[in-house]
Amino acid sequence: MRLKQLLYSINPYQDLGILIRQIADLIVIFIACFLAVLFINSENAINEIFLQSLSLLLLLSLVFIPTFYIKGIYTHGRNLPVSKKLLKLIQACLISGVFILIIFYIFKLYLGLTFTLSELLVSDLTISWLFTFFGSIFSRIWLYSYIDTNLEPTRINDNNKKVLVIGEMIIDKYVTTETIGKSGKEPHLVLRDLKEEIYLGGVIAIARNISDFCKNVKILTMLGR
Repeated sequence: MRLKQLLYSINPYQDLGILIRQIADLIVIFIACFLAVLFINSENAINEIFLQSLSLLLLLSLVFIPTFYIKGIYTHGRNLPVSKKLLKLIQACLISGVFILIIFYIFKLYLGLTFTLSELLVSDLTISWLFTFFGSIFSRIWLYSYIDTNLEPTRINDNNKKVLVIGEMIIDKYVTTETIGKSGKEPHLVLRDLKEEIYLGGVIAIARNISDFCKNVKILTMLGR
């Protein structure tokens, strides 16, 4: 149950494609951090480089992944043309760089660090952000070119067609509870609600999947009795 709640928290849209993209971005960020630390501190032992890379990975992932969510890289941005996808990605990376700069100066003031701007520009933090920036762009250019080259024959190339989805709309309601104790009158557990989540399923979920390759999708369903 806890693992399921963790997956819900990092993937609230319940989409396997989003989870795969997140994992791929984390791999890109880690490689960028490792190369940056190796470039700056090549004389250190490999275990020290690995630990420094993990610390940078934690910082950059806490900045990049939420920013990608806010800019729609994982969600609605997937339905845009490739040029607009890349533009959104560049904007998200630049915003992440601004956040990292703000975080750095907050730590500088709080800890009384004496770093200058020129030293920051050649630090492993800046280089890892730069490598993540280009790594994210090049990895997605490769991905989009792979999809266009290898999946074009199987793609439904009818974005202008109208699709009508008829069926029953299902509202999935998940209630996370906590056990308080046992009822004194009946052999039942007494529960307390902690969190309630509602997801649209049924015909809504089908229409959402169809909308990835067809722009004009309409739904015919019935609400209530």
